[in-house]
Amino acid sequence: MTKKFDVKALREKVLSTDDVVHDTFHVKEWDAELPIRTLAAQDLKKIMKHKGDEVRMAILAVLYGCKTPEGEAVFAETDLAKFEQEKAFGPVARLGAKIMEISGLSSNEVKEAKND
Repeated sequence: MTKKFDVKALREKVLSTDDVVHDTFHVKEWDAELPIRTLAAQDLKKIMKHKGDEVRMAILAVLYGCKTPEGEAVFAETDLAKFEQEKAFGPVARLGAKIMEISGLSSNEVKEAKND
């Protein structure tokens, strides 16, 4: 017997569910507790365009993933050069990894994506 689905109700339920994870991450080197959230698909696509460049991926994860629950971004895309030229990579790497993790990508999945 085939199970019947109410596809209209399922669609509405999925599209109206808030599935974004919000958290905070403390960066001791910056003495700062930063708001983080899961990455939207459009931001993840921008990050994955640089899958051969682990540094750029981590920085972009930080730029796109440091947002308050209200959607206010801590950083802007224009901060990319500052991160590349003036910031230590260790804190960026840890923060970026946490953002990728809560976005559903483990470090192994990120490595696999880079190898594709």
